[in-house]
Amino acid sequence: MAVSPQMLQQVSDLLLSAIPNPNDPNAMETQRRVNETLRNYGGDPSFNLCLLELTIGSTDPQAQHLAATTLKQNIEKRCDSAIKPNLDVTKQKLVQPLVQGNCPDFVRRAVGACISELAKTGNWPTLVHELWPQLQQSQNPATRIGVLTCVADMCEYCTGQLEAAAAGQAPPAAVLIPGLVQMIAGSNTPDEVLLGAQACFSLLENQNSDESTVIFDGFKAVLPQVLQALERCESLKGTAQGTRITEAALRVYRALLWYYEDLKAAGKIQGILQLVYSMSTVRNDQIALAAVEFWQDLAGMADAVADVASGGLLKELTKLLLDKLVLSEEEISFITDEENSDNVVPRNRGKKKKGGDDDDGEVEQWTVRKCATLTLDAISRKENLVSPPNAPGWLLQAEIFPRLQHQDWKVQEAAIMAFGAISEGCFAEIRDHLPRVFPQLVQVMKNSALPFLLRTATFLALGRRGVMTWICQNKETFDVYLFAILDSMYAKERKVQEAAVSCFLSLLEYQSYMDGGFLTTDPMYFEGLLERIGRGLKPESRYTSLNLLILMESIDAFAACFGSRLASPQAETHLIKPLIQHFMNLPPEDTLLLPRFLMTLANLAQYLEEAFLGYAPPLFQRALAILGRYFEVHLGVKKGQIQEKDAPDLGENPKYATELVSALFEYVATSDTAKQQLRQLLLTEKYAGTGMGFLEFVSLPFSQPSLEVTDTAVLQAFVTFFGDELKTLADVLLDPLLGIKDAIFSHLTGEGELPGTVAWFAAELVMTTESSGRPPQQVQQVCQEVLQKLMPILCQKKGAWFDSLQQNAAVTIGRIALVQPDLLVRELASFFHPLCSCLAECDDEEWDDLKMQAFLGVQRLTQVNIAVLGDGANRKAYAKAVNSFKSIADLHELCQEVIATVKILKQNCGANWGQVLKEVKFPAAVLGGLGQGFR
Repeated sequence: MAVSPQMLQQVSDLLLSAIPNPNDPNAMETQRRVNETLRNYGGDPSFNLCLLELTIGSTDPQAQHLAATTLKQNIEKRCDSAIKPNLDVTKQKLVQPLVQGNCPDFVRRAVGACISELAKTGNWPTLVHELWPQLQQSQNPATRIGVLTCVADMCEYCTGQLEAAAAGQAPPAAVLIPGLVQMIAGSNTPDEVLLGAQACFSLLENQNSDESTVIFDGFKAVLPQVLQALERCESLKGTAQGTRITEAALRVYRALLWYYEDLKAAGKIQGILQLVYSMSTVRNDQIALAAVEFWQDLAGMADAVADVASGGLLKELTKLLLDKLVLSEEEISFITDEENSDNVVPRNRGKKKKGGDDDDGEVEQWTVRKCATLTLDAISRKENLVSPPNAPGWLLQAEIFPRLQHQDWKVQEAAIMAFGAISEGCFAEIRDHLPRVFPQLVQVMKNSALPFLLRTATFLALGRRGVMTWICQNKETFDVYLFAILDSMYAKERKVQEAAVSCFLSLLEYQSYMDGGFLTTDPMYFEGLLERIGRGLKPESRYTSLNLLILMESIDAFAACFGSRLASPQAETHLIKPLIQHFMNLPPEDTLLLPRFLMTLANLAQYLEEAFLGYAPPLFQRALAILGRYFEVHLGVKKGQIQEKDAPDLGENPKYATELVSALFEYVATSDTAKQQLRQLLLTEKYAGTGMGFLEFVSLPFSQPSLEVTDTAVLQAFVTFFGDELKTLADVLLDPLLGIKDAIFSHLTGEGELPGTVAWFAAELVMTTESSGRPPQQVQQVCQEVLQKLMPILCQKKGAWFDSLQQNAAVTIGRIALVQPDLLVRELASFFHPLCSCLAECDDEEWDDLKMQAFLGVQRLTQVNIAVLGDGANRKAYAKAVNSFKSIADLHELCQEVIATVKILKQNCGANWGQVLKEVKFPAAVLGGLGQGFR
C-alpha cells in the first residue's frame, strides 16, 4: 500500500501539533485533542505506514522522533490491526536504514526500538537470521553498530523469542551466542565490544531460571571463549568507552556465576576472582556498583566465600568493601538536600531486582553502599570475620575499631555500618566486645551536635536483631537504649527521626514476642511511651509521610505489647484521640497514609473491643465517606461527567475502609448494646453526595455489573465483609445477597485471591440460609447452585491440589455436606479423591474450624456410602486428610466421627483389614478408638 505525499504531510502536521505551543492559551486542550486523534488513528494500517515513512525519511527531526515513538506504541498495543496487514513492507522498510548505515544515530536507535518491539510480538521469528549475516558481511561501521544495537535491544527485551526456533532454523540464541563472543574477542571497535558485552549480559540475566535452556547450554558450550572475550574487554579499559566496557564485562562476570561449578571444575575461578578484584579497585561509581554486585551475588552462594578465602582474597575484599561504605561528598549533598526538602515520601525500600525496575515502573535506588553492606553481611554468615584462626580479631580490631576513633566522621560512619553488617553473622564473637562498644555508640546516638548521618548509622547498627537481643537481656542497657531512641524520635533532623522510629518499631516488635520482656512486665513504661508516640501525631513533630507510616507500625506493635491496657484514660488522651484527629484531617485522595491509618485503627479495635465503641460513629462516617467518594468518582467517569484522566486515583482506600467497618462488627460488637448501635449506623447513615448507605455501596458492583468495577482488592474486601457479617446481619443481608449471588459467583474465575474468597463466601451463604429457617426447597436450591459452580473447580485436572481456589472449593463443599449430605452422597465417587486431597493440603491453623467442619461433612458422606473407600487411591487420600490434622485427638467430635467411619471400613474389609493397614496409616488416636493399639 503506497502513501501519498499529501498523506505524509497531513500526518507530519498532526504529529507536530502535539508539541505544546507556549503562545496558545488552550495549549493543554489542543494537546489532549491531538493525542486523542492519534489514539483513534493508531489502529489504521495506512496511518502506521505514514508513521513508518516519516520515521525513516522525514527531513524534520521532530517529526521523525514523534513518528517513531508513536509507531513503537502502536506496534506494542495494536500490532494485529495496525501492523500485520502491511507486515512484510514494515519489516523491509525498518531493516533498510540499519543495513544501509546512512541514517542519523537517533533514527537508527528509533528504528531499532521499533524492530525489537515487533520481535516481542512474535511476528518476526526469522529476524536474527536476517540481521546477523548483515553484521558479519558489512564493513560499514554504521551498519554494524546499527545491527548490533538492534540485537542488543532484542537480547534485553525479547529473550523468550530468541530461545524459540522458527521452522527449519536453529533458535536465534544458538546463532547469536557464539557470534557475539567471537565478535567481542576479535573486534577492534570499542563500541562493538561494548554492545556485544551488554547483549551477552542481557541474555544471561534474562534467561529462563531453569538449566538446559538454549541460552544456558549455548554459553556453557563456549565458556573458555567467553573468558577470552572478557579479557579482551579488559585490554580496552584505556579507550574512550573503557569505563562502560569494564562495567559491562563485570556484569557478564556476575551473570557467569550461573556456571560457578563448571568454572571451578575447569580451574578458572581463582583467576576470575583476582581479575574482578582488580576491576573493583577502579575509582568509578558505575564500575564500583557493578563490582560490588558481583561480590554480593558471589557471597550468597554456598561455597564461594570459602573459595575467596582459600585464594587469599578475603582480607583484601572485606577491606575494599569497608572502603566502599565511606560516603562521597556527592552522596552527602544528595542526602542533605533530601533532608532539607519540604517533605519526604517513602521510596521503594524493597529488594533489588536484577532487571533494574520494580513492577510499578519505579527505578530502584541501589547504591554501592547498600550492596557493600549486604555483601559484608552475607560474607560474615559464612566466614568468621572477627576471629579467624590465623589472625585473631583481624577485621573488628584491626580495621573497624580504629576507624571508630577516626577524625573524619565519614570514616567513623562507615565503620559503624560495617559493625552492624557483620553483627548478625559474627554475633557470637562480637558479643564479648559489646560492653565496650555499646556505650560509645549510644553516646553517638544521643549527641545532637554530630552529623545526622553518623547518628543514623548508629541507630541502624544497634537495631540489628543479635545486638538487640543482647540489649534486652539487661534492664540497665535496655533503659539506656530505649531512652536514647525516645530522645531522638523528635530530633530536628528527619533522617534521625526515621532511624529512631524504625528502631523503636523493632524494639516493640521484639518485646511483643518475648516472654517477660521489660516493657510488658514493668508498668512504668506504659505512660511514658504513650506520650512519646502521641507527639508524633501532632503537627509540630514535623514527621514525614515515611516516619508516620513507621509510627503506625509502631502503634500496632505497641498494641500487641500492651493489649487491653489501651482501654485507659491515658491511652485515650495521648494516643487514640490524637490518632483519630490526624486520621480525620487526612484528605480523601490520600492513598499513602489513609490506608495505613485505617489498618491501625482496625487493629486497635481488636484490642480495645467494646471500649472502642465511643469512637465508632466518626470512624464509620469517615469510612462511609471514603466509599462514597470512590463510587462518586466511578459513577462520574461512567456517565462522562468526569474525564478519566482527571479522576483521582483513590487506590485501596475503599478496601481498608471496608475492613475497618468489619473490624468494628467483629471486635467491638461484643454486647447487645454495641451491636445495636453499630447496626443503627449501618442502616441509617448516608453519604451526602449520593444519598447511599454503606450496604448499598458494597453491593453496588454486584447489583449493577454495568458499572464495571474491576479493582479486585476492593471487590474482595466487599465479599469478605458479606461473608464475615452475614450471620450477624442475616435479616438485613441475606435476601439482598441471594439476589446478587450470581454476580458475586461470576468472580470465581480469574487469578489472585478474589475467586477463593468468593468460594468461601458461598459456604457462608449456604450455612446462613440453612440456619435462618428458610424453607428446605430454598436451602437446597442455593446449595445446588453453589455446587454447580464449585464442583468443576474442585475436579479440574490442571493446577496443584493446594491451589487456594480449589482449597476453598473443597472446604465449601465439605461444609455443604454437613447440612445437605443427600445432595452429594450419590455422586461421591466422582469427587471424593480431589475433595480429600484438597482438604489434606489445608493448614489447620490457617483454616481453623472451617477445615474441621468440612471434614465432618466428609464423614457424613462416607459413612452413608462407605463403598467409596473400597478404592485404594481414595483410601490413601482419606488417610492423608485424616493425618493432616496436627492433633486430631484434641478435636473430640471429629476424632469420634473418623473412628466411626474407619470402624465401618474395617467391617467392610473383613479379613483384608490387615492388608489395608499396611497400605494406609491412621493416627494413634484413631487406631486406639478401634482397639487396634498404636500401630
